[in-house]
Amino acid sequence: MKTIFVVLPTMKMFAGVFQLNSFNSLGGSGLIFILTSGESLSLALTELEGAMASTGMNSEIVDISPQVVLVRSNASENHWEEIAERTGHVIGIYRELFPSQLLTKKIERIIEERDDVHFDDILEILSTNSRFFCEWLASKSSLGLKSIRVQGAFQKVSGTTIKKAIGKLITDGGGKLDLDLPQKVVTVIISRNIFIGEQIALADRESMRKRRNQFRPFSLPITLSPNLSRVLMNMARVEKNQCILDPFCGTGGILLESAMIGARIYGSDIDIRMVEGTKENFAFFNLGYQHIEACDIEKAVDIFPVMDAVITDPPYGRSTSTGGEKMENLYSRMFVSAEKILKNGGRCAMILPSMTYLSNLSEGLFLENAVSHRVHRSLIRHFISLKKKA
Repeated sequence: MKTIFVVLPTMKMFAGVFQLNSFNSLGGSGLIFILTSGESLSLALTELEGAMASTGMNSEIVDISPQVVLVRSNASENHWEEIAERTGHVIGIYRELFPSQLLTKKIERIIEERDDVHFDDILEILSTNSRFFCEWLASKSSLGLKSIRVQGAFQKVSGTTIKKAIGKLITDGGGKLDLDLPQKVVTVIISRNIFIGEQIALADRESMRKRRNQFRPFSLPITLSPNLSRVLMNMARVEKNQCILDPFCGTGGILLESAMIGARIYGSDIDIRMVEGTKENFAFFNLGYQHIEACDIEKAVDIFPVMDAVITDPPYGRSTSTGGEKMENLYSRMFVSAEKILKNGGRCAMILPSMTYLSNLSEGLFLENAVSHRVHRSLIRHFISLKKKA
């Protein structure tokens, strides 16, 4: 999968991209690095922006490497655990322990000079450039080590060599290695930059995998995957106990992922088979919902209460039935209904087959964010969020 272009009209937090780390020898940098799945960095960034905003985080992205996002934030560990729980593209979240840009530049200089990097080189860099790092390692009674290489980056640098150098610093300083059940894990990620950090949160990727289409009792081949459903959920900035509606619920994938973070679930579909199938899937995963009913999108306004968010993957493409209705008319009615059912300031997140459908956007909604994502040669999905004027 490949992202082809990004439109991010309101994402002010990206203003600090590629700033230098503010890291000193006596304290940490206040930086967090986030390892993403690699499916689409643009979707991951968009999802992170929404997730951090919905949890009340004051954060700034300061650097971007392949699959790795560096963030400056004073958020608590619990806050970051929540981000890992609610996002679809995050793999792990780590607190930076050693300045990544400094480490990267010194290693690049060594490679330029003699084309390889030895254990002693790494040990010297780590031991002489951050007192904080050495003292932090020495103060821990149980540390594990892990390394990850992203997309074949820095082939002349061994993750094992970096781990061995860190291990020597730990033991020489009086700290203890525990490779079986460590209390803390120090992780090395080799990307465009080389990161060393304390693991503070891991996403439960296995749980999300078990909710994929093929593992649901009711499914369709065109069902949206859990991680893409979560992109929409985070673009809508859904919070716990907020009311969300999917008016084209299909097999219920978006609703299932929203229920996982504690949202109040409402759904509808014009096809009664989809409604019954969605209810079957909710029962299978032992999740609750408020109300799911078969109805046309215009009737949803009369049936459901005012919503905090509307999140949906509406019909598109040759394989999807619209009951004979032209797509332009269906999308126009959808925008009008979404505006009516949303609270003031509420958001509508959806996928469009073409951005041209926004020409029918109702006056009370405005485009907040959009990312276009190529699924395969003949299919491009446009992930958008709309906001109702207050």
